[in-house]
Amino acid sequence: KDALKATLNVSIAASTDALLLDLRKGELDIVVINVSNAPREGLVQEPLWEDEFVVYASVRHRLARRRSVALADLVQERWASTAASGMLAWNSLQRTFEERGLPAPQFALVSDSGVLNRQMVASLNLLGIAPRRSVEPNAAQLGLKTITVSDVNWIRPVAVVYRKDGYLSPMAGRFIEILKAIAKGIAAGKT
Repeated sequence: KDALKATLNVSIAASTDALLLDLRKGELDIVVINVSNAPREGLVQEPLWEDEFVVYASVRHRLARRRSVALADLVQERWASTAASGMLAWNSLQRTFEERGLPAPQFALVSDSGVLNRQMVASLNLLGIAPRRSVEPNAAQLGLKTITVSDVNWIRPVAVVYRKDGYLSPMAGRFIEILKAIAKGIAAGKT
């Protein structure tokens, strides 16, 4: 009931670094970001859920007809992705190719807009990589299909992060509780 009286100011940025800088400066109270296992000094990081990256394509793409592909099958493809410092999809993709001794992926479109990326992949002969949760709900409507990459599993932990010694307002604390409740629903497959 108090949430109806609160005003939330939501910032969306492609750069995790930019969000963390604003958090450290006190311009943001909390951030919800993808995280590494390494704790960040002076910050508290509470795990929420894990997102899985998936490869997706237009239903007309030649790979969309296949039951699954290997990472090596994706070498000659052109990609759409978010910026490298954003959702980590780009970095994960590049790192995985490099670890397997494959040539770097070819990016045809790099945008901070997941919506634009999905629309372009649906219209062009591109592949995309994004969290499963952002692709699958509207995939059929957009003419997209996720492609199973049999020899890769990209998991991205998501956490709420706040300053360790900073003031956390009661509303920010309540918002964290709401996020944790949402996270339980996600883990249970309800959202």
